[in-house]
Amino acid sequence: MFELAENTASLDQVSQYELVLSHCLEKLGVNEKRWHHADAFTAAIDYARKSGYLNAKNELTLMGKSLVALQNLDLSEAA
Repeated sequence: MFELAENTASLDQVSQYELVLSHCLEKLGVNEKRWHHADAFTAAIDYARKSGYLNAKNELTLMGKSLVALQNLDLSEAA
């Protein structure tokens, strides 16, 4: 656990992965009443794979990294 915290590249990968899964959960319309926690994440991972955000090993693809970059944009600063 502490090794991960010391490795900022690993932390960045985790947060990118979380952003992709969060996007997928939102697209699926997951809410706590309808989904069990494990089922929701399984569905999000399946959605991410089908959308091209994750590969078969659940690693971020170029499209997944592009989605993260778009989510990190602050559009109010761009205007």
